[in-house]
Order: sequence, then structure tokens, then C-alpha cells
Amino acid sequence: MRCCGRAAKDQAKPLNDSAEKRFRQTSAPANSEALYRLLVESFTDCAVFAVSPDGVILTWNAGAMRAFGYCADEIIGRHAGIIFTAEDLLRAEPARELAAALTGAPAGFDRWYVRRDGSRFWGSATVAPMFDAAGNLQGFAKLLRDATAGHAALAALRDSEQRLRLLVESVHEYAIFATDLEGNITSWNSGAERTFGYTHTEILGKNIAQFSEPADVAAGVVRANLAQAARRGSCHDERWLVRKNGTRFSCSGRLTQLKRAEGGELRGFVMVAHDITERTLAAEELRRRACFDALTQLPNRTTFFEHVGRAIASMKRRPTDRFAVLFIDLDHFKTINDTVGHVVADRVLTCTARRLERCVRAEDVAARLSGDEFAILLNGIGGLADANDAVDRIRIEMSKPVWIDGNAVDVTASIGIALGNACHNTPDEIVHDADTAMYAAKARGRARSVVFGD
Repeated sequence: MRCCGRAAKDQAKPLNDSAEKRFRQTSAPANSEALYRLLVESFTDCAVFAVSPDGVILTWNAGAMRAFGYCADEIIGRHAGIIFTAEDLLRAEPARELAAALTGAPAGFDRWYVRRDGSRFWGSATVAPMFDAAGNLQGFAKLLRDATAGHAALAALRDSEQRLRLLVESVHEYAIFATDLEGNITSWNSGAERTFGYTHTEILGKNIAQFSEPADVAAGVVRANLAQAARRGSCHDERWLVRKNGTRFSCSGRLTQLKRAEGGELRGFVMVAHDITERTLAAEELRRRACFDALTQLPNRTTFFEHVGRAIASMKRRPTDRFAVLFIDLDHFKTINDTVGHVVADRVLTCTARRLERCVRAEDVAARLSGDEFAILLNGIGGLADANDAVDRIRIEMSKPVWIDGNAVDVTASIGIALGNACHNTPDEIVHDADTAMYAAKARGRARSVVFGD
């Protein structure tokens, strides 16, 4: 850029010895004015200039020359609108700035400005009126600095935040919401509304404990999760929650700390939760199938043996915790199967299962071991008399005919009884004893019971 006259040279030229001497020889007021002018003209990082009341540029410092590319000779005497964008000129922004400054309120203006070469930069400016000693308006002082880098960074941050907000809001399958340190909800996305049934306005400020079942609230589950997330950074939880309409759903969620404040203070948490009801029910069905007989819905052999194993372990610790195992086999079931067919035979087995359930207490376990073989674990009995009482109840039930499609099917059962004792170490041992007693009952004429060892 070419040199633009003496004014520009004076702005860039430092004081030499003779100039400094002349400066010291001037009067005190002149010294002060010269010092002020020197100070302003020496700014290179900020544009500092004055405009008349109608917006004509009166002064122009080195910082303004650097920011806009105009030398003082080129721009002093021209209207300040030359540095505004065409859009701002259409909105009469130069005059609006000056009018705003006259109100006395702090007047800051951030906008795009135009350089001499036509390029733009984002400037942050302050405008203030200038009055003489008599209170007459002399013009306006404007201090402006190039803030393009900061504006770009802020714009990028806003874009990033907007994209993140749009991303969070567009996730419909996951509930994403933030809470304060006490678990009170501070934000709520569309996925959360879909999952829990509450709108944004309904739920803000409410505590996440209202999603929990009463038993979990009483047990302090929510408080424990918040404490763990605060201590460890996050907390994973899978349990049944409650929607606005009162229905339950299985939820998998992770509670994670929000980014901490600059001083390290914890600001709150964000929860990402997902409805996993289908998965939970499928898993429960798989567990049920693994533990229960598909036809009769009674516990299967594996489950029954687990219960017997716990009864043995309990008796080892406390010999007074007595128990017994009944082994039950239907008499002549093969004949029934061959005579009426598999479908009716299966209904006989199902009916037998329901009858056995009616004969036992809540603490007992009735199971189907295989085919027409059933077993019952009698927990907490006093001795053989209690076992015989259970057998009598079974006999009464089994003496009744099974009615299927209007036809009566007579079914009896042979029962073996084995009392638990210190010699039993495994479920197989006592079940084998009860099985042996059952075969003895069959040998003695069926439809009866035998105690192992008799």
C-alpha cells in the first residue's frame, strides 16, 4: 500500500530527541493534549477514531489504518458509512450507532465491517459521545478491534452446540436428559418424552425418583445411584421403572457426570436410558423355560434338585431344619397313554400337576422330573407325621377321577417317602432313596406310600 501523506508518516514515526525536547518545552495543557494524541495514534491493535455528529470521520489512528487499510489522508473527511457493509447501510446502522451512544447507555456494537480492499472482518466496537466544556456535542469517539477469530470460534461453538442439540433431540429410541446434583431434571429430549410419557414442560424440575417403583424409592436406590455417579463418574442400572400412565417397563440406563466446572465442581448428571422390556421379558422367558417344565409349568428336574441341595445345606448348618422328599409315579400311566392317546395323557399330567400344587404349602416345591414322575420337597417339617399328612392330602386328590371332555379317567399314584438326614450329602442321594421307596410301594400293590428304610 502506498504512503498516504504526512499524517500517516507522523502516526508511524516515533519521537526523536529533538521532538521530545520540543514536547517538553510546550505548556502543560499542550503537553497533556500532545501526550493524549500520541497515545491514541500509537495504538496499533485497536482502531481509534472520531466522527462528527453527522458521521464524518475526523481522526484516524495507526490501528484504524491497520484494521481497514485506509491511510488518514484517504479517509478523514469521508462519511463513516464507507466502513459499513451494504446490508448495514440499508438499515441505517451508522446513524443508529450514534443515536444509541447519545442515550448515555453503554453502546457496544459487534458487526461485520468492510476494509479498503473490500474484504470483511468482524469488529467489536464501543461508541461514546464527545462534549466540549460548554456541553456542546462535538462528535463521537469509536474504539474498534478485530474480533474475527473470536467470532469464528464462538460461531463454531454455537454450531457445535446446535448440532449436538439437534442430535439429542432427534434420538427417539433413547431417553436423554440432564439432572442437577439432587436428581432434579434440567433438560428433556423427545426420546425421554416418548419413553416416559411426560412432556418437557411437565417434567422439568421434577426428581427422577418419580420414575421408580415405591419399593426402590424406599430402599434408597435413586440416592445410591446419584452417589455412585458422583463418586465414580458413572453408574449403570437396569430395573423396572414407571411411566406417566402408571405402566411399568424395564429400563437400562447410565447416569454420568456432566463436564465439571473450571474449578472442578460437579455440576450435575446426564442420563441415557433405553426401554429394554422386550429383551428383559425374553430373558425371563428363557430362564423360565430353563427352570420349568413346558407342559405342566412346574419346576423341572434341575430346579427341583437345586431346591433340595439348599435344603440339605440348611440341615447341615441347623439339624433342626428337617425336610422330606416325596417321589410320585402315576400307576399304569402307559396304559392310559396307549388307550386314550398322547393328547389326553398330557392333560392328565397337567391335571395331576395342579392337584399336587393344591396339596403343598407355600414353602414346599412340587416338580415334574420326567414322564409321569413327580416329586415334592417338604421344607421345615417336624418329622414323618408331617410327611404322612402331605401324602394323605395327595391320596385324597388323586382318588378323584380326572374329567376330560366328559369322560372320567381314573388315576392313582405310588409314593416313596425319604426323610432328610445327616447321611444325605447330595440331592441325588435322597431323591434316589425316595425313588427306591416308590418302587417298593408299586411292588406292594400300587396306590400306596412307603417310607424309605421300612
